[in-house]
Amino acid sequence: MSHLIGSVEVGKLADLAFYKPAFFGSKAEMVLKGGMIVRAFMGDANASIPTVQPILSRKMYAASPSALAMSCITFVSALSISTEQIDKYNLRKRVEAVRNCRGLSKRDMRLNDALPKIEVDPETYRVVADGVDCACDPVDALPLTQSALLVSALLCGLLYLKWAPYAIDGVGEGDAAITSGPVGHGSSHDAASRPVKAAFVILTRNSELHQVRASIRQMEDRFNHRFHYPYVFLNDEHFTDEFKELTTSLASGETFYGKVPPSMWSYPTWINVTKADEDRAQLEKSGVPYGGSLSYRHMCRFQSGWFFRHPLLDQFDYYWRVEPGVQYYCDVDYDVFAFMARNQYKYGWTLSLHEYSETIPTLWDTTRRFMEKYPQHIVDRNSKDSLWNFVTEDNGASYNGCHFWSNFEIGSIQFLRSQAYLDYFDFLDRSGGFFYERWGDAPVHSLAVAMFLDKSQVHWFNDIGYKHEPFTHCPTQQEIYKKCHCDASENFDMDGFSCTPRWLDVVQGTV
Repeated sequence: MSHLIGSVEVGKLADLAFYKPAFFGSKAEMVLKGGMIVRAFMGDANASIPTVQPILSRKMYAASPSALAMSCITFVSALSISTEQIDKYNLRKRVEAVRNCRGLSKRDMRLNDALPKIEVDPETYRVVADGVDCACDPVDALPLTQSALLVSALLCGLLYLKWAPYAIDGVGEGDAAITSGPVGHGSSHDAASRPVKAAFVILTRNSELHQVRASIRQMEDRFNHRFHYPYVFLNDEHFTDEFKELTTSLASGETFYGKVPPSMWSYPTWINVTKADEDRAQLEKSGVPYGGSLSYRHMCRFQSGWFFRHPLLDQFDYYWRVEPGVQYYCDVDYDVFAFMARNQYKYGWTLSLHEYSETIPTLWDTTRRFMEKYPQHIVDRNSKDSLWNFVTEDNGASYNGCHFWSNFEIGSIQFLRSQAYLDYFDFLDRSGGFFYERWGDAPVHSLAVAMFLDKSQVHWFNDIGYKHEPFTHCPTQQEIYKKCHCDASENFDMDGFSCTPRWLDVVQGTV
């Protein structure tokens, strides 16, 4: 591999890390990968200048999946290239053949070519190499420990003490009021101890306290007692002290409480309120679920286009939506958020089903008009990696109603904040369908996923057993089911109303 990587010279790839001398080996000011900036220190990304606190090491444009593919090499055997076998994997990264591997040995390691005779006593664990006892005294000093960053930590602490009272007291009634959990409760596990900036997001009301506590208890028992991720609670009213105390007491991670501002939970100025009232009454008369509910429409619009823009979500990259009174049936012993980040997944789900057609009569036509206006956002529908056939079965003439049930979803906040998604939501919002009809956030998210993402960016969490009345996902594979306590006979996946079979056909390329 050394003929292509490992040194800074023409024709080779190298990663360069730039340090201030005081932090050499610890905190790189900038990292270049293949000549592009992949990471650098930068201020608040929402500010208008780059030096607004907090200044943190953040991902730059070259860290995006498409850019990474240009600055990375996948090394494979020469045979796989000559026979074109490697082409079947559809790798985005540059592919190169390794050379001269079979003749290499330990003696070819320039700085570690010794081949001593090593003996280990199985009872005392004493190690001897070429007759020399390999024992050493404990060290009394280490490089690059916490003391190297002590000054930075002290400065951050002073800033926190200065500004914390404002964060705890919240802001005005018309803004997104923010509070933290009661002092002395929650976990000491802060964000620095977690590999991914992620949180559970719960939109709820004070009256749903006991259902929310039940969901938290299950989430902690099944997953979060291992990882201690924080919870973000959102409400269109202020949370009571009782709600904060009794939810924080169950959470092993930090808790944050925010009020949804009126701008995110009200009619936009362009909505004809009289028409919206009349259309809502007609849907209620027709027996459509939530047909007459205005608050349900505000909720769907908020979940479609606003929750990820609440200030409390600014500090996170991923979210896991949690609903009051749901069931989690399986032990999840791996870090789901790290799994999403490591595999560059943008969206994860567990249940899928068909939408009630009466609630979305014009959603598909509106989406097609959006696609005509913004073709630059759309994944090639003819690509074998496209998810287009998950939502249509007649090449786009109509919407089959398939959607991921969004009361369970794990996703990338950056995906929802992408220009493509924001353009889509704004286009839908201007049409008025959230209020004149009853567009749900589930089909909106799902159509966005089908348009903007490919198969490699979406994951079905088959191993997470879940129930939101009236539907249940219960893993049926024996190895997964051993970690679950659900009734497999209630599994909804193969029901005629489920879209999971359609998903499996699409990702396997049979439709």
